Amino acid sequence: MRKIACHLHEDARDRARAIAKTDAYVASSYARKKVEMLFAHLKRILELDRLRLRGPNEAKDEFLLAATA
Repeated sequence: MRKIACHLHEDARDRARAIAKTDAYVASSYARKKVEMLFAHLKRILELDRLRLRGPNEAKDEFLLAATA
């Protein structure tokens, strides 16, 4: 006899699939992709692989300086 296995969290997966089809999710994904590409560029080209300054404000300043450079 064959069985079809159903994952334990299949209902959560269905909700995630439904959310992924909404227009708001598509717009958010597009904006997130643009930001991620900028961070990848900073990390790869400017070798900003590790923050030298600590804390959220200092990290913001370091990214701002790297982005202006």
